[in-house]
Amino acid sequence: RYLVWVGPGLYNERVTLKHHVYLQGAEQWGTVITNDAGSANYPPDTATLTLSWGTRVRRLTVLTTGTAAHNTAILAPDGAIQVRLDNIYAEARGTGGANYGLVITGANSSPAIDQAYIGASNGTVSNTGLLNGGGARVTLSDGNFWARGGVNSYALVNSGANSNTQAADM
Repeated sequence: RYLVWVGPGLYNERVTLKHHVYLQGAEQWGTVITNDAGSANYPPDTATLTLSWGTRVRRLTVLTTGTAAHNTAILAPDGAIQVRLDNIYAEARGTGGANYGLVITGANSSPAIDQAYIGASNGTVSNTGLLNGGGARVTLSDGNFWARGGVNSYALVNSGANSNTQAADM
């Protein structure tokens, strides 16, 4: 496993983690990765931070300010197994059609999320804190999911056959 430690600051980047990479910020609110990542596709296939197999992200903030049809802060695509997110803040706050704080897709995805604050706002059509779909399995503990604005706002959406969300202390 490899650790990438990111010091305090504001970084305008799109990050795609490789297998077995841990991304750790200096502190949740002091290390911010932001980008205008957006996609015309649904489910979204582009994000400010894209996860991979065996990755871990902790102690940082991830934002997207995209203006596309679908804007995503964090994406866990099919195959994102043995993934852990803890002590993070993620928000999609772009002015496009739909915003997503975290999108998890595919039956081969199973992240564990702890002490996370994930949400979406400002989308003109919809805002979704967590979209769990395509048969993905996610475990949540000690966190907050929220959405506001647009025509529809959803804190958490569990979509598709066999998608499973287990939560405690939410």
